Amino acid sequence: MTTSQRPALLTPADFGWSGPNRYRDFWDLLADPDGRVPFPQIVSAHWETLSRTDRPDLRDEAYAAERAMLRRFESQQGQIQSLYFCERTAGGCVLVERDRADGRGKVCTLFSSMRTSSTDLALLMGQCETILADAASVFGSRKSNQLPRIRWIGDAVYNTATRILRAVDKWHDIQDEKIRERAVADARAVVLATRQGAESLFQRAARFRYFGGVLAGAVLALTVCVAISCLNARLWSATVSTPALAAATVFGVLGAVTSVFRRTATGLLDIDYLTPRLHLRALAALHPAIGAVLGLVSQFALLTALSANQLDARGRPFELFALIGFAAGFSERFATDIIEKAERNLTNTPAAGARPLAR
Repeated sequence: MTTSQRPALLTPADFGWSGPNRYRDFWDLLADPDGRVPFPQIVSAHWETLSRTDRPDLRDEAYAAERAMLRRFESQQGQIQSLYFCERTAGGCVLVERDRADGRGKVCTLFSSMRTSSTDLALLMGQCETILADAASVFGSRKSNQLPRIRWIGDAVYNTATRILRAVDKWHDIQDEKIRERAVADARAVVLATRQGAESLFQRAARFRYFGGVLAGAVLALTVCVAISCLNARLWSATVSTPALAAATVFGVLGAVTSVFRRTATGLLDIDYLTPRLHLRALAALHPAIGAVLGLVSQFALLTALSANQLDARGRPFELFALIGFAAGFSERFATDIIEKAERNLTNTPAAGARPLAR
């Protein structure tokens, strides 16, 4: 860009201030029409409007600069939903809502700044900002039905941030260490409650996506199981029982789906909700395939155990292996027990912890 193409620098008069220029940091920041306005500068300007009670001229100039910076901040960062400032020290937070750069709906962001010697309070404020960042990752979607959840979390985080800033005021105004520690403890409890409420929504959304991936994987796994069973009926039926093979693999898939559904319904399924959606669904789609493999391995293990004990399972093979396959898909521990039992029968090894027979 040449010198002639650069936009002209702005002056305080362009923002409604015709008096002397004594806050050069503020006006120099606003002079560039494309200059980014950091929220800490707005907090500093607001603190000047509060602290300059003995100088109305400085207070009015700081107020004019604050209003100008707020307008530009909103145009750059998004529509301001809520704004809060400390009363005893320079500190504040603002909640903004904007469209995502990738077009996937809207997102709420918290900006904060505080002047305090309490590291704990600063870290707690950082946790609030992290919660909203996680919400943007989990609920970032083109679907409009996610917006109420984003706004609910945004309001909860903003209210929590204001509690932290009130604790900052108390920390600055009161020198009693016990009262300070109590204020920090109260703020920490509020942040924890907000984090738990947000994570409950995050987990619910992640479980829904995970179960959707499991259902998609189940359709694919069942298709493969049927194809393998048809191939077995043509080529290997004399060696491997087709009903047993089909029962073990198909019901292994159904057992895996049922297992995931049970853990989803009871809240026992704990998922890393920050995992990319495509990766999460891909991992979920593997679960039914694993259930089919476990059902198949359990079938062979049980046949081995029955052969070693000279038992016969030819009476009702379909019902037997359907049950075995479902249990194997539903519980990895069950499948492991079946395999270990077959190994013990083959090697004549006693179970762990078992007492040897008396001679």
